[in-house]
Amino acid sequence: MLGQTPQQGGNANFLDRGTMIALIAIGLTWAGWSYYMERTYPQPTVPATAPVSAQGQAEATAPIPASSPTAAAAAEIPAPIVAEKFPLDTGTLKGEITSAGLGLSQLTVAQYKTRQDEPIVLGAGQEALFGTWLVGEKTPIAFSFTERQAELIQGRASFAGYEVFKRIAIKKHSHASSGVESVAFEIETEARGDLSQFPGFRMSIGDKVQPPAASSIFAPSYDYYDWYVRHEGKDSRSIIDTTHPESLAKMYETLNTKSVTAAAISSHYFTAALADRSPVLPNFALVPLQAQDQALGFLEYKPINRDQSFVVRNIAYIGPKNTKTLAAADAELKRVIDFGFFGMFADPLLWLLRFFHGIFNNWGIAIIGMTLVVRVLVLPFNYYSYKSMKVMQEIQPQMTSLREKYKDNPQRMNEEVMKLMKDKGANPLGGCLPMLLQLPVFFALYQVLAQSIELYRAPFMLWITDLSSKDPFYVLPVLMAIAMFFQQKLTPISDPQQAKILKWMPLIFAIFMIALPSGLALYILISTLFGIAQQKAFMRDPKAAQAMKAAQA
Repeated sequence: MLGQTPQQGGNANFLDRGTMIALIAIGLTWAGWSYYMERTYPQPTVPATAPVSAQGQAEATAPIPASSPTAAAAAEIPAPIVAEKFPLDTGTLKGEITSAGLGLSQLTVAQYKTRQDEPIVLGAGQEALFGTWLVGEKTPIAFSFTERQAELIQGRASFAGYEVFKRIAIKKHSHASSGVESVAFEIETEARGDLSQFPGFRMSIGDKVQPPAASSIFAPSYDYYDWYVRHEGKDSRSIIDTTHPESLAKMYETLNTKSVTAAAISSHYFTAALADRSPVLPNFALVPLQAQDQALGFLEYKPINRDQSFVVRNIAYIGPKNTKTLAAADAELKRVIDFGFFGMFADPLLWLLRFFHGIFNNWGIAIIGMTLVVRVLVLPFNYYSYKSMKVMQEIQPQMTSLREKYKDNPQRMNEEVMKLMKDKGANPLGGCLPMLLQLPVFFALYQVLAQSIELYRAPFMLWITDLSSKDPFYVLPVLMAIAMFFQQKLTPISDPQQAKILKWMPLIFAIFMIALPSGLALYILISTLFGIAQQKAFMRDPKAAQAMKAAQA
């Protein structure tokens, strides 16, 4: 416990209990951080060299194993068909609707560009987004357009004994508080007639993807794609790494599932998502293609009975991963954004972030405002922790005396120490428990800043032109380390071995933050500066200041 003196006369043994606890804490922190970074950001991969066919396209680096549950699906390589295309412009999306499956493709997201100032294009895969297929067929349904309006597209296709009708209604949403506009697609597909031979529908979802860029714990990459599937009330996620067939096989095994209510393929900040609103819950299945840069999955609907009509309804969304726009499309799609285990705190934190942005029109200042509010809200916990630490410091001489007096009788020593602490109202966990109670809030805050589309390419001031990218000159990580160093100087650590170990923490955290988004570094810097001011305020109590100095002596 921080603030306690070494036992038995203060003999500084490097392997005493306090030192070991500090070493274990640092090791667990490092291991936890490494695990989080490996889950959140893909690790470096080395693309295999693929043979090139006569048509000039790369073939698969390795076949799907015959034992794979998707080996049969590997043969489902769609053959190209001649399709009629209709331009689409919703204001937030520009692209086209193709008669092949009546799906959407080549959609450019307005108001956003890559960090290389190139257009952001979704639905660039071999197959259109949200196209309709018949179960068992290798090509999408060839529709004929029956209506093509700005906000309503309809198509029709005929088969032996039945017809298929598909309707796409474009629904625009305006979010006055943020000035953001978004679009959702209400899709209804119906088979009518003699359905005795009708096999069912498949709705496609996929995109052109790239292997994860080379990255490491200290230099994570944000250029990744992942699948999200919600089934039977559970969320499944998997990063797409097309350069490793064995990881793909595991992904197929995890994501090929039943009773699906939503599915999405996403990059860090953008997504193409589909929510089910049909009477029959579909299954989800991934289809491995030969081309390395293609990802394709299907929601599969099979009729339970053979009525004269079979209807499938879906809500689709394409665009930035913004909680407001996703929820406006469908409440289920909000789950596409992964805020981690403590995601319940994400909504109020995002509200605070947007509130301050509405006042200052600067996301950097919004981060500062949100951080200060959070620190003020948890101030009572910090004060309780400080008071507990102060009481422990005041009784340290008596505790040391009792340990020395009863060093040959550990049971009696523990009884006397506990009696002393009870009489003085000291709680040995008082300094740690409040900090543990705050951890869920700070983990959620970290996730909010790491996942928020609002920070994507958002400038702050001077050299910080993108809060979602690292500080190009590493100024914020350095300032953060300096601030943490001074904060540590104000914190009483009576164990000299703990002090030696913990003095490296500012440097370790600075290394962590070198390649992480500057918005995160700004948050930690402001939080640390607030901690310094808080500590100085607490130390205005003369008794507290005296206890602090005694602890540091």
